[in-house]
Amino acid sequence: MRAAVAFLLASALAAPSAQATVMPAQEADYGSYVQGHLALANGELGRAADYFAGALTYAPDDPQLLRQTFDLAIAAGDEALAIGVGERLARQDRFDSGVTLLLVANAIKTRKWNDAREATARLTDAGFGSFIVPIIDAWIDEARGKTAEGIRKLDTEKLEGFARTYVLEHRAHLLFRAKRYAEAAEIYDQLTMDDGGRNIRMRIAAARALQAEKQPEEALKRLTESAGHTDVETAKAALAAGTPIVGIPANASEGVALLALRMAADLSRERPIPVALTLARIATMLAPDQASGWLLTTELLAASERYEAALDAVRKVRGSDDEKAMALGQEAAILARLDREPEAMQLLETAANAPGARAEDLARYGDALQSAKRFLDAAAAYDKALTLGPADPAIVWRLHFLKGSALEQGGKWPEAEASLREAIRLQPADATLLNYLGYALLDRGLSKPEARLLIEKAHSLAPEDGYITDSLGWAQYQAGEYAAAAATLEQAVAAVADDPVITEHLGDAYWMVGRRIEARHRWKAALDADPTPERKGTLETKYDYGLDLALRDTAKK
Repeated sequence: MRAAVAFLLASALAAPSAQATVMPAQEADYGSYVQGHLALANGELGRAADYFAGALTYAPDDPQLLRQTFDLAIAAGDEALAIGVGERLARQDRFDSGVTLLLVANAIKTRKWNDAREATARLTDAGFGSFIVPIIDAWIDEARGKTAEGIRKLDTEKLEGFARTYVLEHRAHLLFRAKRYAEAAEIYDQLTMDDGGRNIRMRIAAARALQAEKQPEEALKRLTESAGHTDVETAKAALAAGTPIVGIPANASEGVALLALRMAADLSRERPIPVALTLARIATMLAPDQASGWLLTTELLAASERYEAALDAVRKVRGSDDEKAMALGQEAAILARLDREPEAMQLLETAANAPGARAEDLARYGDALQSAKRFLDAAAAYDKALTLGPADPAIVWRLHFLKGSALEQGGKWPEAEASLREAIRLQPADATLLNYLGYALLDRGLSKPEARLLIEKAHSLAPEDGYITDSLGWAQYQAGEYAAAAATLEQAVAAVADDPVITEHLGDAYWMVGRRIEARHRWKAALDADPTPERKGTLETKYDYGLDLALRDTAKK
């Protein structure tokens, strides 16, 4: 491939200067195309899209080039180019659901309702057409002042599963727009039934409808029953102040943006796929002032390793302090991925030391310090975050856990133990917490009966977690139950095959039950799995001379 690129570049550049005044169309096409691919290889999506657009000047109807340019324009966030190329693909009848949805969104944004409806009709045959076409049609009706007609289109009788929840949600939004607040609240409540408080967005919407219905006590009840989240706290503050709670689309653009955003999030749960990015970009196009679209766009771009484009997206976030803080965290994480850790650290440190710094800013700075192995500095940042108090009280236990973890790794065990025990007091059924404290006690030879009880409880809560299974196997090993330990550690290795510590543990257990050849195989596998320098020497001794001599060497040290 590199040879082909070099050849094409040479073809474009090697002609004598006397003949280079006007580049032949074919060579100009190659030059733009090749430079576009070079820019793409360097992660410069904006430049790549520009070059591909230049190549289209010489091959305006090339379907493959049109498709590549469309995808690049979406990734780069070049709205005008994406729409222009999308229109060309539509004229060739080569549009897919992503292209069509972008054209629908553009027609809504420019208030060309007939064009929007015509483009929407093309989605009927798409896999999700059965439920998104009526939703978009209903919002077009609302924009034309025919809200009641739009509501009638959102019939859920023939729908089930997630499709029904989409239609129900937008029916509720339109009922709210029609000032039928009680009916809207009833649907929002239906969508949060048996959710354990997790569907925060619908609970906030229900609170807004009840607020509009002049039922503030019922509105507060919906918020109080929600899981802890900064958005819930913001809604509570608005309710107390008598200002409208934010959370329901105000017009067709916001309604379709919300539809696109939810679809993008649902489609990308397992892996980032192209249409999910298109949908997220549509959300930013229709509702550019809403942070959620930019945050999801950033997440999808970063997941597909388009880091420069992700940086550009995250820097467009405008919104509440919480949303800007989330954007700051995403930006720092992307900078770290680009090996620009000093910039990331400086960004987080500035936010943490700013006059109005909040607990969340300190926590993010603590996370970065912990990643940089500055454990005691990280613990100090978490401690300050706890002093300030996070906006979401539900995360206090996490801060105690993070502080305890940093202190433990920084060699301050008594202080670490106190923080870890406080975290467990606040969150007694968290498997990770229980396992962390149990393993830390076991590793130090402290309170072995309690350590085992903690680990066994963690394992009962998360039996599929390979790391917790390893802790249980190691507790059995420490108690001299070598056969049981070997069986348990085999399960741990099956769950986490490439962890050097777990693999070493299984080797030790095999040795103790007389399976010496298998033990050495496991120690060799642990050596191949990049152990820490501290463990490498011990593993080499085990592999060369056996566990007994390795233990004697360790005891001497």
